[in-house]
Amino acid sequence: MKHSKKYIPTMLIPLALFFCFLIFGCSDDGLVADSAVKTLPESFSFMEVGTNTIYSRKLQQRLGHLLGADATQGNNTIDLEINTETFLADYFPGFHTINEKLNTPPRERVEHKTIKLMYRYAKDKGLAFSYVEFLFSDYNLTPLLIRVHFEYDDLGIGETLKQKYGAPRGIDWDKSQPNATALYWERNGDLLVLSTIPDQLGRPTFQLNIYFADRLKNLIETESALKHKEEGKAPTVKTVF
Repeated sequence: MKHSKKYIPTMLIPLALFFCFLIFGCSDDGLVADSAVKTLPESFSFMEVGTNTIYSRKLQQRLGHLLGADATQGNNTIDLEINTETFLADYFPGFHTINEKLNTPPRERVEHKTIKLMYRYAKDKGLAFSYVEFLFSDYNLTPLLIRVHFEYDDLGIGETLKQKYGAPRGIDWDKSQPNATALYWERNGDLLVLSTIPDQLGRPTFQLNIYFADRLKNLIETESALKHKEEGKAPTVKTVF
């Protein structure tokens, strides 16, 4: 009997791991999400990070190998706005609404439980990117958005996106400047925008933004539910006296 008891915990490890993945949505290195991750239809990706990718240290190591050293930051503000202060309201009202909810109350610093990976040394890896950002929810470890900045399109990123996702739609978001344009794609509710932004000398620079709509909405819903739960725990006059 003593021999069998000694091995019971070890025998239970595979079963425990199975339930961890099934119920809590563990990442591949044991990071645990708050709830099971719902698989969504694929839309856009960058460096093989798409809407169903789960953040893990293994993923972070892979991205570091491709993009160079990273900086990691938790509890971040989220501002989806790009190009102008009214770009989303003018062209993508659904994402404007999401952005407003992420920044309520207005004019206050609203932080979200997220994991931000930032890469500023991709040029050392032979890539033209001056800045790359991946933002993940810290609740279910799924990506919320991806940002990529680059000064030159030597890689033909615009043409690659056209070949992969089809013909884009175009926006002249500042008609006073010839280089102020944007191409965009929409797929399964998600949004990819490739913006051309003139620098101070009028030379074009580029920004690519990917927004995962359902993941952003899920973050808002999760935070709202947690807020209501905490408010329900707050003491009242009747419970204090």
